[in-house]
Amino acid sequence: MTADDAAIEGGALGSRSVFERVSARESVTQSLPYAAAQQQVGSACLLAGAGLVVLRPSGGQLRARMIRPAALDLETLDTVMARTGVTTVQVEPAVRCTVWRRDGSARVLQWVPGDDAGYAAQLEALGWSAAGPGAAHTSTRVLDVAGGVPAAVAQMSAVARRNVRKAAAATGVRYASHRFDRIEPPLLAEIHDQYDRFVARQPTLFDQWPFTAALVRGFAQRGWFVTAHRDDAVVGVVVLLLHDAIATYYAAFSVPEARAERVPTGLVHHAMEVAVREGCDLFDLMGVWDPRYPERAASWRGFSEFKKRFGGELVALPPAFDITSA
Repeated sequence: MTADDAAIEGGALGSRSVFERVSARESVTQSLPYAAAQQQVGSACLLAGAGLVVLRPSGGQLRARMIRPAALDLETLDTVMARTGVTTVQVEPAVRCTVWRRDGSARVLQWVPGDDAGYAAQLEALGWSAAGPGAAHTSTRVLDVAGGVPAAVAQMSAVARRNVRKAAAATGVRYASHRFDRIEPPLLAEIHDQYDRFVARQPTLFDQWPFTAALVRGFAQRGWFVTAHRDDAVVGVVVLLLHDAIATYYAAFSVPEARAERVPTGLVHHAMEVAVREGCDLFDLMGVWDPRYPERAASWRGFSEFKKRFGGELVALPPAFDITSA
């Protein structure tokens, strides 16, 4: 039984902060379904102890990353690097990461938001130094849905609550949820078409549909499309991934005219209902603009404000660092 399981049985889950609960969970990016999706789009994933290493060719070299691992086994990483020829692994660690050193001893690397100096000292004691934000998102917003959707809605901003009501009252718009392994091919094709149209309207985006399609296969029974329909046409979509009792709002897109009917908010609301129905107590809005790195992903400010309306807790993630071969 995990600490979270014990807390649920004892009725104490609500007494633990969102940050504490996120710290105790495995990131979706360390899950086997996510690794399977990575492999389908050209990466190789190797298990190094309890952490996944993603290997991808880049600029004639093999680049190695670990995205939010909760454990690092340095002796096993040495073996991986020796066998692949990689000399450096970039690590974007989980909030709490157990480091198994080469002498067999263990040390916990614990991130506390705002304590950059303390984290730097922990890294220095291990012979490492912070290397900046890495490639993944560095902050996220996580909603507590342990008390159910109505309780979560009550904690939203007045604007978000009003938009939830407007979305529910919009005539001619209906919402549905479709588990990945049960979606009909014509609907999947329509979702793909709407995604292509969305990307065409957003010049700063690049086409990630091949990876989305790989996620559909990897998360076959633990992933959902939440859709909004008007006149039998898809007007909005959320891609929802479930792992370790966290529902991750992985991607979302909608047609511009759907905003008047508050479809983007309606999609979040219905995705939260799926999350609770499927046993999740946390809802991760996955990726917001980070004031620690103001010039990075500046285009995220708009949708970060949208996500902020839903309340929840801003979870700042630790900086990346590099591990070099021994």
